Amino acid sequence: MADFGGERARHESKSRPTRPESADIGSLPSENDTRPDVPAPRLFAYRDKIPAWRYWAIFAGFVLLSVIAAVLLLPVSETQVDLAVDATHMRFDISEARNIVDELQLSHVEIWGLTRIAFPRRIVDESAANLAGMVSTSDSISLSTITDDDGEAGRLQIREIPVNPNTRVVVRRGQMGDSYGLAVAGNRQPLKMQVVVSGPVEVTVPGKIEAQTIDFGPVARAFALTGLPDGVNWEFDLAPGTVGRMADLLTVHDVRFEYVIDYNNLKRATSSIRAGSVSFRDVNHRAYEIRPGELLRLGGADGILRTVSLDPADAGLTVEFQGRVTDVSAAASPDHHPRTQMPSWVELFWAHYRPVVLFCALLMIFAQIAWMIYLLTSR
Repeated sequence: MADFGGERARHESKSRPTRPESADIGSLPSENDTRPDVPAPRLFAYRDKIPAWRYWAIFAGFVLLSVIAAVLLLPVSETQVDLAVDATHMRFDISEARNIVDELQLSHVEIWGLTRIAFPRRIVDESAANLAGMVSTSDSISLSTITDDDGEAGRLQIREIPVNPNTRVVVRRGQMGDSYGLAVAGNRQPLKMQVVVSGPVEVTVPGKIEAQTIDFGPVARAFALTGLPDGVNWEFDLAPGTVGRMADLLTVHDVRFEYVIDYNNLKRATSSIRAGSVSFRDVNHRAYEIRPGELLRLGGADGILRTVSLDPADAGLTVEFQGRVTDVSAAASPDHHPRTQMPSWVELFWAHYRPVVLFCALLMIFAQIAWMIYLLTSR
Protein backbone atom coordinates (compact mmCIF):
# COMPACT_ATOMS: atom_id res chain seq x y z
CA MET A 1 0.00 0.00 0.00
CA ALA A 2 1.35 3.35 -0.86
CA ASP A 3 2.25 5.76 2.05
CA PHE A 4 0.50 8.94 0.78
CA GLY A 5 0.52 10.63 4.29
CA GLY A 6 4.30 10.50 4.75
CA GLU A 7 4.86 11.69 1.21
CA ARG A 8 2.69 14.80 1.77
CA ALA A 9 4.44 15.69 5.08
CA ARG A 10 7.87 15.54 3.43
CA HIS A 11 6.67 17.78 0.58
CA GLU A 12 5.28 20.45 3.00
CA SER A 13 8.47 20.48 5.05
CA LYS A 14 10.55 21.18 1.94
CA SER A 15 8.30 24.01 0.73
CA ARG A 16 8.08 25.76 4.20
CA PRO A 17 10.89 28.29 4.93
CA THR A 18 13.14 27.19 7.73
CA ARG A 19 14.88 29.39 10.42
CA PRO A 20 18.44 28.61 11.30
CA GLU A 21 18.84 27.01 14.66
CA SER A 22 21.44 29.52 15.74
CA ALA A 23 19.19 32.50 14.95
CA ASP A 24 18.38 34.79 17.91
CA ILE A 25 17.21 38.32 18.52
CA GLY A 26 20.67 39.83 18.19
CA SER A 27 21.51 38.07 14.87
CA LEU A 28 21.73 39.99 11.63
CA PRO A 29 18.58 39.62 9.46
CA SER A 30 18.76 37.32 6.46
CA GLU A 31 18.07 38.36 2.89
CA ASN A 32 14.58 36.81 3.04
CA ASP A 33 13.70 38.54 6.38
CA THR A 34 11.15 41.27 5.67
CA ARG A 35 10.64 42.48 9.26
CA PRO A 36 11.25 46.21 9.94
CA ASP A 37 14.62 47.20 11.46
CA VAL A 38 14.25 48.08 15.15
CA PRO A 39 17.47 49.56 16.62
CA ALA A 40 18.51 48.26 19.97
CA PRO A 41 18.16 50.79 22.89
CA ARG A 42 21.39 52.66 23.79
CA LEU A 43 22.38 54.69 26.83
CA PHE A 44 22.04 58.56 26.35
CA ALA A 45 20.44 58.05 22.96
CA TYR A 46 18.83 61.58 23.29
CA ARG A 47 22.16 63.20 22.45
CA ASP A 48 21.85 62.06 18.87
CA LYS A 49 18.53 63.87 18.60
CA ILE A 50 19.80 67.39 19.67
CA PRO A 51 21.67 69.35 17.00
CA ALA A 52 25.13 70.59 17.92
CA TRP A 53 24.17 74.21 17.35
CA ARG A 54 21.87 74.07 20.36
CA TYR A 55 24.79 73.26 22.64
CA TRP A 56 26.65 76.21 21.15
CA ALA A 57 23.61 78.40 21.76
CA ILE A 58 23.58 77.37 25.44
CA PHE A 59 27.31 78.07 25.67
CA ALA A 60 26.78 81.48 24.05
CA GLY A 61 24.21 82.33 26.72
CA PHE A 62 26.71 81.59 29.50
CA VAL A 63 29.37 83.63 27.69
CA LEU A 64 26.97 86.58 27.44
CA LEU A 65 26.25 86.43 31.18
CA SER A 66 29.99 86.25 31.90
CA VAL A 67 30.70 89.28 29.72
CA ILE A 68 27.95 91.30 31.42
CA ALA A 69 29.29 90.34 34.87
CA ALA A 70 32.87 91.22 33.86
CA VAL A 71 31.79 94.65 32.58
CA LEU A 72 29.85 95.39 35.77
CA LEU A 73 32.90 94.48 37.87
CA LEU A 74 35.10 97.01 36.04
CA PRO A 75 35.97 100.19 38.02
CA VAL A 76 33.94 103.28 37.28
CA SER A 77 35.52 105.97 35.11
CA GLU A 78 34.96 108.81 37.61
CA THR A 79 33.75 109.26 41.15
CA GLN A 80 33.46 111.77 44.00
CA VAL A 81 35.84 111.40 46.95
CA ASP A 82 36.44 112.92 50.37
CA LEU A 83 40.11 112.68 51.27
CA ALA A 84 41.57 113.26 54.74
CA VAL A 85 45.33 112.79 54.98
CA ASP A 86 48.07 113.41 57.52
CA ALA A 87 51.25 113.78 55.46
CA THR A 88 54.70 115.38 55.42
CA HIS A 89 54.69 116.47 51.77
CA MET A 90 52.07 117.39 49.18
CA ARG A 91 51.84 118.89 45.71
CA PHE A 92 48.96 120.44 43.80
CA ASP A 93 48.22 122.74 40.88
CA ILE A 94 46.09 125.84 41.36
CA SER A 95 43.08 126.04 39.03
CA GLU A 96 42.32 129.73 39.51
CA ALA A 97 44.10 132.94 40.48
CA ARG A 98 44.25 133.00 44.29
CA ASN A 99 46.24 134.08 47.28
CA ILE A 100 47.45 130.74 48.63
CA VAL A 101 48.36 131.69 52.22
CA ASP A 102 46.33 132.78 55.20
CA GLU A 103 48.67 135.14 57.10
CA LEU A 104 51.31 132.72 58.30
CA GLN A 105 52.87 133.87 61.58
CA LEU A 106 56.58 133.07 61.39
CA SER A 107 59.73 133.33 63.43
CA HIS A 108 62.10 132.85 60.49
CA VAL A 109 61.85 132.81 56.69
CA GLU A 110 64.31 132.44 53.83
CA ILE A 111 63.16 133.14 50.29
CA TRP A 112 65.04 132.19 47.09
CA GLY A 113 64.33 133.07 43.49
CA LEU A 114 63.87 136.85 43.88
CA THR A 115 64.59 139.51 41.28
CA ARG A 116 63.78 142.54 43.43
CA ILE A 117 63.56 143.41 47.12
CA ALA A 118 61.91 146.70 48.11
CA PHE A 119 62.48 147.69 51.75
CA PRO A 120 59.59 149.25 53.69
CA ARG A 121 59.42 153.02 53.63
CA ARG A 122 59.97 155.20 56.70
CA ILE A 123 62.23 152.74 58.43
CA VAL A 124 63.01 153.92 61.93
CA ASP A 125 66.57 152.69 61.85
CA GLU A 126 68.55 155.23 59.80
CA SER A 127 71.34 152.77 59.00
CA ALA A 128 68.82 150.40 57.46
CA ALA A 129 67.35 153.28 55.48
CA ASN A 130 70.76 153.99 54.04
CA LEU A 131 71.18 150.34 53.04
CA ALA A 132 67.70 150.08 51.54
CA GLY A 133 68.75 151.82 48.37
CA MET A 134 71.52 149.29 47.87
CA VAL A 135 69.14 146.32 47.70
CA SER A 136 67.32 146.37 44.40
CA THR A 137 68.23 143.00 42.92
CA SER A 138 69.07 139.77 44.70
CA ASP A 139 68.27 136.08 44.60
CA SER A 140 67.39 135.58 48.28
CA ILE A 141 66.60 137.19 51.61
CA SER A 142 66.51 135.90 55.18
CA LEU A 143 64.35 137.40 57.96
CA SER A 144 64.27 136.34 61.61
CA THR A 145 62.40 137.77 64.59
CA ILE A 146 64.43 138.54 67.70
CA THR A 147 63.87 139.98 71.16
CA ASP A 148 65.91 143.09 72.01
CA ASP A 149 67.38 144.07 75.37
CA ASP A 150 64.17 145.86 76.35
CA GLY A 151 62.17 142.66 75.89
CA GLU A 152 60.49 143.85 72.72
CA ALA A 153 59.82 140.99 70.29
CA GLY A 154 59.69 141.29 66.55
CA ARG A 155 56.89 139.94 64.39
CA LEU A 156 57.06 138.37 60.96
CA GLN A 157 54.21 137.41 58.70
CA ILE A 158 53.68 136.16 55.15
CA ARG A 159 50.53 137.96 54.12
CA GLU A 160 50.21 137.56 50.38
CA ILE A 161 51.36 135.06 47.74
CA PRO A 162 49.10 135.54 44.71
CA VAL A 163 49.47 132.90 42.01
CA ASN A 164 48.04 132.40 38.54
CA PRO A 165 46.09 129.37 37.25
CA ASN A 166 48.09 126.19 36.58
CA THR A 167 50.76 127.23 39.08
CA ARG A 168 52.32 124.29 40.88
CA VAL A 169 52.55 124.52 44.67
CA VAL A 170 54.57 122.20 46.91
CA VAL A 171 54.22 122.19 50.70
CA ARG A 172 56.47 120.07 52.88
CA ARG A 173 57.53 119.66 56.47
CA GLY A 174 61.18 120.32 57.28
CA GLN A 175 63.57 118.44 59.54
CA MET A 176 62.31 120.20 62.67
CA GLY A 177 58.73 120.08 63.87
CA ASP A 178 58.07 123.78 63.32
CA SER A 179 59.99 123.98 60.02
CA TYR A 180 58.22 123.91 56.66
CA GLY A 181 58.94 124.51 53.00
CA LEU A 182 56.87 126.12 50.28
CA ALA A 183 57.63 126.21 46.57
CA VAL A 184 55.76 127.88 43.71
CA ALA A 185 56.63 127.13 40.08
CA GLY A 186 55.16 127.91 36.69
CA ASN A 187 53.46 131.17 37.64
CA ARG A 188 54.11 132.50 34.09
CA GLN A 189 54.52 136.05 35.43
CA PRO A 190 56.82 137.61 38.05
CA LEU A 191 55.46 136.62 41.46
CA LYS A 192 54.76 139.64 43.66
CA MET A 193 54.42 138.90 47.36
CA GLN A 194 54.53 140.62 50.73
CA VAL A 195 56.31 139.84 53.97
CA VAL A 196 55.08 142.05 56.80
CA VAL A 197 57.41 142.90 59.71
CA SER A 198 57.30 144.91 62.93
CA GLY A 199 59.65 145.35 65.88
CA PRO A 200 63.24 144.07 65.87
CA VAL A 201 63.98 141.74 62.94
CA GLU A 202 67.30 140.34 61.75
CA VAL A 203 67.68 140.87 58.01
CA THR A 204 70.22 139.15 55.77
CA VAL A 205 70.59 139.73 52.05
CA PRO A 206 73.56 137.77 50.69
CA GLY A 207 76.08 140.14 49.14
CA LYS A 208 74.20 143.20 50.42
CA ILE A 209 73.33 142.98 54.09
CA GLU A 210 74.87 140.44 56.44
CA ALA A 211 72.81 139.63 59.55
CA GLN A 212 71.84 143.18 60.48
CA THR A 213 69.21 143.87 63.11
CA ILE A 214 66.63 146.47 62.13
CA ASP A 215 63.90 147.80 64.40
CA PHE A 216 60.87 148.36 62.19
CA GLY A 217 58.82 149.86 65.03
CA PRO A 218 55.35 148.96 66.29
CA VAL A 219 53.58 149.58 62.98
CA ALA A 220 53.53 146.62 60.57
CA ARG A 221 55.55 147.33 57.44
CA ALA A 222 55.81 145.25 54.29
CA PHE A 223 58.71 144.02 52.20
CA ALA A 224 57.60 144.06 48.57
CA LEU A 225 59.29 141.07 46.93
CA THR A 226 59.29 140.14 43.25
CA GLY A 227 60.04 136.55 42.35
CA LEU A 228 61.03 134.72 39.20
CA PRO A 229 58.17 133.31 37.11
CA ASP A 230 59.73 129.86 36.97
CA GLY A 231 60.09 129.32 40.70
CA VAL A 232 60.23 130.83 44.19
CA ASN A 233 61.08 128.82 47.32
CA TRP A 234 60.40 129.52 51.00
CA GLU A 235 61.90 127.86 54.06
CA PHE A 236 60.16 129.06 57.19
CA ASP A 237 59.60 128.32 60.87
CA LEU A 238 56.20 128.94 62.40
CA ALA A 239 56.01 131.26 65.37
CA PRO A 240 55.89 129.37 68.68
CA GLY A 241 52.39 128.35 69.72
CA THR A 242 50.79 129.03 66.33
CA VAL A 243 49.23 126.81 63.69
CA GLY A 244 49.74 127.79 60.06
CA ARG A 245 47.05 127.48 57.43
CA MET A 246 46.97 127.74 53.70
CA ALA A 247 44.04 129.65 52.23
CA ASP A 248 40.78 127.68 52.55
CA LEU A 249 38.74 126.36 49.61
CA LEU A 250 41.51 126.39 47.04
CA THR A 251 40.34 125.04 43.68
CA VAL A 252 43.08 122.64 42.62
CA HIS A 253 43.92 119.67 40.41
CA ASP A 254 46.67 117.03 40.19
CA VAL A 255 46.96 116.46 43.94
CA ARG A 256 49.83 114.19 45.04
CA PHE A 257 51.31 112.99 48.31
CA GLU A 258 54.77 111.83 47.36
CA TYR A 259 58.29 113.07 46.85
CA VAL A 260 61.24 111.84 44.82
CA ILE A 261 64.41 110.49 46.41
CA ASP A 262 67.56 110.51 44.27
CA TYR A 263 69.77 107.66 45.47
CA ASN A 264 72.87 106.94 43.39
CA ASN A 265 71.23 108.57 40.35
CA LEU A 266 68.21 106.32 40.83
CA LYS A 267 65.03 108.31 41.42
CA ARG A 268 62.29 106.68 43.44
CA ALA A 269 58.87 108.02 44.35
CA THR A 270 58.26 107.80 48.10
CA SER A 271 54.98 108.23 49.92
CA SER A 272 54.63 111.11 52.37
CA ILE A 273 51.41 109.81 53.95
CA ARG A 274 51.44 108.95 57.63
CA ALA A 275 47.74 108.16 57.92
CA GLY A 276 44.51 108.91 56.13
CA SER A 277 41.41 107.65 54.41
CA VAL A 278 39.53 108.02 51.13
CA SER A 279 35.74 108.05 51.25
CA PHE A 280 33.82 107.33 48.03
CA ARG A 281 30.70 109.49 48.13
CA ASP A 282 29.00 107.79 45.16
CA VAL A 283 28.87 104.40 46.92
CA ASN A 284 27.49 105.40 50.32
CA HIS A 285 30.85 106.77 51.52
CA ARG A 286 32.68 103.46 51.37
CA ALA A 287 36.06 104.19 52.95
CA TYR A 288 39.55 102.98 52.16
CA GLU A 289 42.05 103.34 54.99
CA ILE A 290 45.51 104.43 53.83
CA ARG A 291 48.37 102.72 55.62
CA PRO A 292 51.50 104.68 56.63
CA GLY A 293 53.99 104.88 53.76
CA GLU A 294 51.48 103.63 51.20
CA LEU A 295 51.75 105.26 47.78
CA LEU A 296 48.43 106.86 46.89
CA ARG A 297 47.73 108.02 43.33
CA LEU A 298 44.75 110.24 42.57
CA GLY A 299 44.29 110.19 38.82
CA GLY A 300 42.64 113.25 37.31
CA ALA A 301 42.01 114.83 40.72
CA ASP A 302 40.00 118.02 40.36
CA GLY A 303 38.30 119.66 43.32
CA ILE A 304 38.73 121.82 46.42
CA LEU A 305 41.34 121.81 49.16
CA ARG A 306 39.19 122.57 52.16
CA THR A 307 42.03 122.55 54.67
CA VAL A 308 45.82 122.53 54.61
CA SER A 309 46.89 122.94 58.21
CA LEU A 310 50.52 123.18 59.38
CA ASP A 311 50.64 122.12 63.00
CA PRO A 312 54.07 122.04 64.72
CA ALA A 313 52.62 119.99 67.58
CA ASP A 314 51.67 117.29 65.08
CA ALA A 315 54.79 117.84 62.94
CA GLY A 316 52.98 117.36 59.69
CA LEU A 317 50.33 118.55 57.23
CA THR A 318 46.64 117.94 57.74
CA VAL A 319 44.88 117.97 54.38
CA GLU A 320 41.21 117.69 53.44
CA PHE A 321 40.26 117.40 49.78
CA GLN A 322 36.87 117.06 48.10
CA GLY A 323 36.46 116.53 44.39
CA ARG A 324 36.29 114.17 41.44
CA VAL A 325 38.93 111.65 40.47
CA THR A 326 39.33 109.26 37.57
CA ASP A 327 41.45 106.79 39.52
CA VAL A 328 42.40 105.96 43.09
CA SER A 329 45.21 103.43 43.31
CA ALA A 330 47.46 102.37 46.15
CA ALA A 331 50.73 100.46 46.39
CA ALA A 332 52.51 99.25 49.51
CA SER A 333 55.84 100.46 48.09
CA PRO A 334 57.34 101.68 44.78
CA ASP A 335 58.25 98.07 44.00
CA HIS A 336 54.65 96.89 44.19
CA HIS A 337 52.14 97.25 41.40
CA PRO A 338 49.42 99.75 42.38
CA ARG A 339 45.92 98.32 42.79
CA THR A 340 42.88 100.39 42.02
CA GLN A 341 40.51 101.15 44.86
CA MET A 342 37.82 102.65 42.63
CA PRO A 343 34.31 101.28 43.13
CA SER A 344 32.92 99.03 40.42
CA TRP A 345 29.87 99.72 38.27
CA VAL A 346 27.88 97.11 40.14
CA GLU A 347 28.70 98.87 43.43
CA LEU A 348 27.56 102.17 41.96
CA PHE A 349 24.29 100.72 40.64
CA TRP A 350 23.71 98.80 43.87
CA ALA A 351 24.13 101.98 45.93
CA HIS A 352 21.60 103.98 43.89
CA TYR A 353 19.31 101.42 42.19
CA ARG A 354 19.33 98.37 44.45
CA PRO A 355 15.81 97.03 43.57
CA VAL A 356 16.49 97.44 39.84
CA VAL A 357 19.85 95.64 40.09
CA LEU A 358 18.28 92.76 42.02
CA PHE A 359 15.42 92.45 39.53
CA CYS A 360 17.77 92.49 36.51
CA ALA A 361 20.05 89.87 38.06
CA LEU A 362 17.16 87.48 38.74
CA LEU A 363 15.71 88.15 35.30
CA MET A 364 18.98 87.26 33.54
CA ILE A 365 19.38 84.06 35.56
CA PHE A 366 15.79 83.01 34.85
CA ALA A 367 16.17 83.84 31.14
CA GLN A 368 19.32 81.71 30.88
CA ILE A 369 17.67 78.73 32.59
CA ALA A 370 14.55 79.03 30.38
CA TRP A 371 16.72 79.29 27.26
CA MET A 372 18.65 76.16 28.22
CA ILE A 373 15.50 74.15 28.95
CA TYR A 374 13.93 75.22 25.66
CA LEU A 375 16.94 74.15 23.61
CA LEU A 376 17.23 70.79 25.34
CA THR A 377 13.57 69.81 25.15
CA SER A 378 12.18 71.30 21.95
CA ARG A 379 12.09 69.26 18.71
